[in-house]
Amino acid sequence: MINHAQAAGHHEPVPPNLRGLACRALGVLPGAARFELYEPFGAEGPSAYVATHTATMRSVLVMSLGAETHAWYLPHPSVRPGHGLLMLPFIRVTPGSRVLDLGCGPFGLHGVFSKNLGAGHVVCSDIDASFVAHVAALTEQRSAIHTIEADLLCDGARGRFALVTFHPPVLPTGCDEVDVPRGHALCYHFGGPRGRTVLDRGIAQIAERLVPRGVAVIGHFEFLGGEQRFGTDPTTAERLAKAGMVVEEIYHRRVAMTPVLKDRLLLLRKLFPGYDFEDRGATTWHRFSIVVARRRGRLALRRPTSSIPLV
Repeated sequence: MINHAQAAGHHEPVPPNLRGLACRALGVLPGAARFELYEPFGAEGPSAYVATHTATMRSVLVMSLGAETHAWYLPHPSVRPGHGLLMLPFIRVTPGSRVLDLGCGPFGLHGVFSKNLGAGHVVCSDIDASFVAHVAALTEQRSAIHTIEADLLCDGARGRFALVTFHPPVLPTGCDEVDVPRGHALCYHFGGPRGRTVLDRGIAQIAERLVPRGVAVIGHFEFLGGEQRFGTDPTTAERLAKAGMVVEEIYHRRVAMTPVLKDRLLLLRKLFPGYDFEDRGATTWHRFSIVVARRRGRLALRRPTSSIPLV
């Protein structure tokens, strides 16, 4: 999900390596950029900084993950990546391989990250034309990342991939009559009547486009059912098995419910009566799931080591 944050200054020292990376990405001298700490999941989650060139309002998000530093250009200083950040520690790239960031959003978050890790050919695909245009406009990435406007893989990327990342819209609409037009920005949030429409379509298509032993890293809210049913729909593990894939591991991260989810909490409780939404004062907690799966083959994946604490 996109996080629309309120801008606020940050006065603690920014690590020199991240400050330098941000200034180089923005093409400005040190001192020309304003830095803000960005911790969308609290102190236990990934920490990043948003650097904004005050004269042009161009912004980048920079963060460290392990020994590596990474940068992403933002459409606007207040528009930042959300739960997709939690998937980064589980993205493992074979140097020179083909990677697909399916539903890349306006950041190309996983595609840019995969290219930084050594992917040889990266495709960022999204149904929203404005998102694709922004990713395509990243000056430093034009020759390295290919962008496609497409409805999942129906009319998009060709060939097979060693890795596919997928963080689809999963917000339930609650009724069959709601039809979000193709390419509409709301597609970034809505995932069909019960939240699994785009997710399940994507799983079936991903399985067909992975190379043997290829990997899929899929992120969605736990209440949709990663390995356990909380409503009536089959789980992600069941869908993957039906598509000929094997779940290697499912990781969970406890997160606070965002306002767009909180507005639909009554609907979520109705659709997923078996799920325990944890109410603590004004905050409702749930979990975000990261599913690591592979196409059937002889070799198994090594269990990734996350630098972000998961529960």
